[in-house]
Amino acid sequence: VNFTVADGSYTWTNDVLYYTDARSRAIGAGEFVKSGAGTLVIDGTRGEHDLSGMNLVVAEGTMKANQASILGLTTRTGTVVDVDGIFTTHNLTADAGSVFNLDVVTGKPFDVQEGESSSTIWGLGENGSDGILVTGTASGTLNLAVTPKDLKKGAEESIQLVDANRAAEGFTVSLVDEKGAKLEGLPAGAYDYTLVRKDDA
Repeated sequence: VNFTVADGSYTWTNDVLYYTDARSRAIGAGEFVKSGAGTLVIDGTRGEHDLSGMNLVVAEGTMKANQASILGLTTRTGTVVDVDGIFTTHNLTADAGSVFNLDVVTGKPFDVQEGESSSTIWGLGENGSDGILVTGTASGTLNLAVTPKDLKKGAEESIQLVDANRAAEGFTVSLVDEKGAKLEGLPAGAYDYTLVRKDDA
């Protein structure tokens, strides 16, 4: 299904159920290709719609994922995904020319017990930061444009932004600015945050 959001924003309001038979899946059931410069909003905060069968291709413009959960997401060059909360998708194919915007909470106080390290490790979404959860396979180049909610606060901490069950060969994650230019680090308070990839052995 091809559709256009020419300008402004449009909030998706229909169920897209997962097809259990292989024939329906093989002929592309559940694939939606979004074009136009406008913003498509997928809002999962109210739990009203089942999008377990939605394979979304963002070919143009912006998608806003508000605590959204879908089957698959593919981005194309020049597109933007605004992540609010945790965005969950089974499969993710990210184009090197697309950008995913996330807000992070830096320098949040953490109770350190006696004898514990003062370095804090926040799991996906644990400290109120946005994040991306891929329950299946992540592929392509995932460009993260990360904005601290308070530039004056920082700490010696790790904040998980992405959790992928499997990474396809060649999958990379980069820290970028809102235009997609690569960054070496992200300053917040007296600290510089850098991107670290941790693969399970």
